[in-house]
Amino acid sequence: MADVAEEIQGNWTSVRIINTASHTEFTNDAVNVPYLNVIQSLDLSRVGKLTLSDEGFRDYDSLKNLDISATELSTIKSSWFSKKTIETINLSENELQELKKESMKFFPQLRVFNASFNQIKTLEAKTFAESKKIEVIVLSHNRLVNVVFDDLQNLRQLYLEGNLIVTIWVWTFARMPKLQIINLAENAITGVVDRSFTALESLKYLNLSDNKIPYIGPWSFAGGSKIELETIDLSYNSITIMYPISLHEMIHALSLDLSFNKISEIYEKNFLKTTNLQMLNLQDNQIKKIAPKSFAKLTQLMTLDLSNNKLENFDVTLFDGNSFEDNRLRKLNLRNNLIKNVNKELFLLFNFLNNLDISENKLKTIPDDFLKTNKYLMSLNVASNQIEFFPSNFFTSLTFLKEFDVHNNQINYLPSMMDLDRLQSLKIGKNPWQCACLREFIAWTRVNDIELDKFNFNPPFPSCVVTTEMKCIKDFPLVDPDIKMKFNDGVSLVEMEVGRL
Repeated sequence: MADVAEEIQGNWTSVRIINTASHTEFTNDAVNVPYLNVIQSLDLSRVGKLTLSDEGFRDYDSLKNLDISATELSTIKSSWFSKKTIETINLSENELQELKKESMKFFPQLRVFNASFNQIKTLEAKTFAESKKIEVIVLSHNRLVNVVFDDLQNLRQLYLEGNLIVTIWVWTFARMPKLQIINLAENAITGVVDRSFTALESLKYLNLSDNKIPYIGPWSFAGGSKIELETIDLSYNSITIMYPISLHEMIHALSLDLSFNKISEIYEKNFLKTTNLQMLNLQDNQIKKIAPKSFAKLTQLMTLDLSNNKLENFDVTLFDGNSFEDNRLRKLNLRNNLIKNVNKELFLLFNFLNNLDISENKLKTIPDDFLKTNKYLMSLNVASNQIEFFPSNFFTSLTFLKEFDVHNNQINYLPSMMDLDRLQSLKIGKNPWQCACLREFIAWTRVNDIELDKFNFNPPFPSCVVTTEMKCIKDFPLVDPDIKMKFNDGVSLVEMEVGRL
């Protein structure tokens, strides 16, 4: 470090050391070098194993930002600091096993503290007692089991993801009135004690994902009406049930993620009070039943994801009381359920819908005027159903459609798409197309510069059906086909005799 110090100029306030060796010795041999005391930012990250003298950084009079991450440090000594000027310190990716009050006593100006990716098991009481101005604490990816923090009146952000925390207690976050962000993802939390977040009136973001929480109790978020909580992530837990009033005080919530749990039923009152929700993610659960009116009060909802569940029905009763003008839903995902019928009345509510996915269900028919009010729809996915044909006027109102996926169904032609000026992408393979219809359709996509999937036309999938009349028949559905597959030089063809209604 002495050699580097001799090169420092009087107008340098920031210094970064790059070392190709595996070891760096940092001593105070150069304290009398001119301009050393003007340094405000010192970056020693990844200089190899860092050896510090007992004086450490004591003679850096103006030092505000210190980065000693990834330097194999196993301890922090209070003797390294005395000027009390440091505002941010990065100790991440080291080998620290504990944090003690003694080590942190010279940081009264500290605002940002990062000790992530260490092996910290112990956080001594009142560790940050002298850091009254601290705003951000990052202790993610350590080995903490229990955490209790002191009176941190100015703390805004707390990151504890990737630890071994089991329980959240009432007193865990009791004295942090300005806390806005808490990340507790990837821990081993099995329960949230009632009213654990009541005191956090400024809280906006709470991440409890990837834990072992089995249920959301009636009072888990009690006091939430006083909290400004906007985003709640409870994904990747083991939640089997939400009590009807569990979320009633989350009146400010905008985003709620309950995906990848084991919820089997949604009760009418679950979302009765969360009227400001804009995003609700319930994908990858085991939902079989949704009570009528469950979503009736969610007039601000823009994204609803119910994919990968076990729903057999999804109809207008779920939104009962929600007027046509009130509904703002933009994205609806019902992929991979057991839905057999499309409820036409339901989609009359969704005047602003622009993304609809009902792929991988059990649909056989599409009703007339199914999407007649959804003129802003831009993406439609009905792939992997059992649909045999579409009504002749199906695409009439879909003038904004850009993406359409109908692959892996039973269609042999599609009605006219001539008015779809904005169409960019089509997936139509793995269907028993009439060869004449397919020929016409491919020619139309080329003229209009529309991207067409090619993968789903490769063997072993049949390209098309050869009919007795080599012309595209669109006036009626095909009935009782007698299909015989033939393979010729790796190309699959289908011969089919066609009956008429």
